[in-house]
Formats: sequence, C-alpha cells, structure tokens
Amino acid sequence: MEQIPVQIPVQYLNLEREAMETTPIMLNIVTEIQPDQNNFLALINKVRGQSYICGLRGQGYDEDAIQSEYNTKFQPITNYPKGAKYDPIEYYDDKAIFKGLILVVPAIVLAELQTRKNKEELISILNHRDFLDSILGHVLVAYDPTRKIVELYDVCVYKASGRGTGTIIMMNVLDALLVQFPNDALIWLGVLLGPKMFEAPLKLYTRMGFSNPYITNRAPIGSVWGDKEILALYRQNDYIDPDEINPEDARLLIEYVIREYQSHVINPRTCNAYAYFKPANRRYLKSLARDATTQDISGKITQK
Repeated sequence: MEQIPVQIPVQYLNLEREAMETTPIMLNIVTEIQPDQNNFLALINKVRGQSYICGLRGQGYDEDAIQSEYNTKFQPITNYPKGAKYDPIEYYDDKAIFKGLILVVPAIVLAELQTRKNKEELISILNHRDFLDSILGHVLVAYDPTRKIVELYDVCVYKASGRGTGTIIMMNVLDALLVQFPNDALIWLGVLLGPKMFEAPLKLYTRMGFSNPYITNRAPIGSVWGDKEILALYRQNDYIDPDEINPEDARLLIEYVIREYQSHVINPRTCNAYAYFKPANRRYLKSLARDATTQDISGKITQK
C-alpha cells in the first residue's frame, strides 16, 4: 500500500512532551487491525518493539544494554501467513471479550486523522513513520462485558517521551476507558513482583487511584501466568476526585500485602497483623501513656 504523507508539523514532534496536548486513540484489535494486519505491519512492529524495550527496562537493563538486546534479538514480523493473526491478548479466545490497543499521541495527530475518512488513507497514516514517531506510549486492553472488568496489559512509556510521561499516558488511558466502557466496571492491572523498576509503576498507579492490592498469578477474566507472582491493583472506571486519592495509604497497604505474602512463603504457619494510625491517632495513643496512669495503694504507678 502506498504511504500517504502525514501533515504533522515538525514543531509538534519536537515539542516538550509535558507541554504537549495529548489524546488517546483506541483501536479494536479484532475488527480494525486483524482484517488488514499485513497493512498494519509498521504499527504492529512499532508496538511489539516498544513492548520488548519496556520489558527489558522493567527488568533493570540500562539503556545501552537495552539497545544491544533489541538490535540482536528483536525480530520484526514481515508477513502474516494465511491463518495467522496479530493477537497480543491471545489467551482470550471468547469473541465476547473486547481486545483493544490504546495509543497516546499529540492531539494534532488525531486532528489530522479525523480529516481522512477513507479507510485506506487511515491505515496508511497509522503506519506512516511520522505517526509512529509521534506515539508517546501504548496500553493493551481486554474487557469482559459480562463481568464488567477491564484488564490493562503492557503499559508502555516510550523512551523518548521524557519525564512525567507515565502520568500523561495513564491519564489518557483512563479517559479512553471512561468513554468506551461502563462507569461501574472495574479496571484491573498487575505488576510483576521482583523487577528492579517495580516501585516506579506502583507510584504511578497509586497516584491514579489504584489500590486494593493482592498477589496472584491469575487475571480476573481468566488468564493464568504459571508461577509468576503478580501484584494486582484495581479501581472503578469512573471519575475519582483527586482529593479522595491517598497514594500513601495505598503504598502502606501494598507493603503490608507483600510483607505478609513473603512471610507466608517462608513460614506458611505465621500471620502478622499491622495497623496504620493517622498522626492525630498516634498523638492520642502517646498521651495515654501519661493520662491513663493510676497509683495503687502501695504507691506504684500502673497503666490501665
């Protein structure tokens, strides 16, 4: 397919990411990408390549090692033979499960796409180098309409996106989910325990209102990851007042869950309980050491 030039002003591609107005693009993998997958090869390989890089970064590889691994081991797809299909969420075969790819791009790029109504033109633009270079990050989405559960996979911030882009990506993703799925649905995601970069995504997700942690090897819709240990978090697919989000409480709860899980693995018969008190409560408890004392008949001071 002949590539149609994309009219994206160069200044937008070079603009500081934090200052750029961004927007999400949701593509249905089954109905929009798979039927024309050999015409989507550039986009597919871009997403696959960045997923590979994000995976290495999550394992703690430095940028030089990542580039070396990518150059020597990543294999782009050159053609899908008959019967093969692009399906990064292949563990769900149920046709009722929605499978989506969310791309976060500068708003000017979406404005350009909206001027093209022809399907062939849109496919060409989505696979054009200028468009691919403008992508800030991507996320894979699975949605079960029966259980009203949204699962997020492969949250990937591209290398050249700059600081603070993780927040931009997740805000755009949550906006897309809010429009696409019911507000009473639950959004689920998991973080693999152990990697060096483990804390960074947790800080991001707790700032976005994700909490209710538990450790599992199974996603709620049904996929299983063998012996992998996944810290799962979720939140409702609705607007949450930022004042109601408490990342510190979520972090403490996550630490407690991990600590209990690890102690149980070492000694299955132990169970520790921890309590977190707000500063005012701690001050009150400390005051009891002074105020709740009495003197018995022998003159000794006792604590009641």
